[in-house]
Amino acid sequence: MVAFFEELAAKRSTYLFLPVVSRIDRHQSEGGRLPIGALKVDGLADRHADRNYGQIVRGMYAGGPEIARDRDVFLLAVMVVLWDAGPWRGDNVQLLEKVRAGLRKLYDDPAAALAPVRADRVEGKSYLAAAIEIVTVAEEIAARAPWLWLEVLFVIENALAGPQWFAHAFEVKVIPTKDML
Repeated sequence: MVAFFEELAAKRSTYLFLPVVSRIDRHQSEGGRLPIGALKVDGLADRHADRNYGQIVRGMYAGGPEIARDRDVFLLAVMVVLWDAGPWRGDNVQLLEKVRAGLRKLYDDPAAALAPVRADRVEGKSYLAAAIEIVTVAEEIAARAPWLWLEVLFVIENALAGPQWFAHAFEVKVIPTKDML
C-alpha cells in the first residue's frame, strides 16, 4: 500500500481519491442525492448555449449527455473563473487548468471565488443579470451540494492527467479487524 500511495503522489494522481471525498460529503450533507431539476444550476449550459463559453462546454461534453449536471457545473465554474477575462481564446488544456484552480477555490472558499462576480452586481450594467445568476447558482451549490465541485474537479483532473498505469495497484478485499490480527 505504501508503494502504491508513493506512486500516486509521484504521478500526481492523488485526485483519484476525489470521488471518495465527494461521496463522503454527499453522504454527510442534508441534501444527499439531488434529482436533476432540483438545483438552479440544472440546465445552465442549455440556457447559455448561444454564448462563447456555452459553446465551448457543450463541445467538451457532447459525448456525455447523461452527465448534464456535470456539464452545467463545469460551465458555472468557467463563468466564475473567466468572469473578467472576456471570450476564451486559449486551448482546452489551458482552460481546464484555469477551471481546476477555480473549482478548488469554489470548494474551499466560495465567498472569495465569487468576490469578483459579486462586486459586478451593479444596477444598470448590462451584465447585472448574468452576475446575479452566477452568484445565486454558485451560492446554492456551496450551501446545498458542495460535492458537485469535487465531482467536476475529478473529471478535469482525469482529463489533464491522461491515461495512468500503476505498477503497485492493488485491490483491498478484506479490511483486517482487531480480531483478525
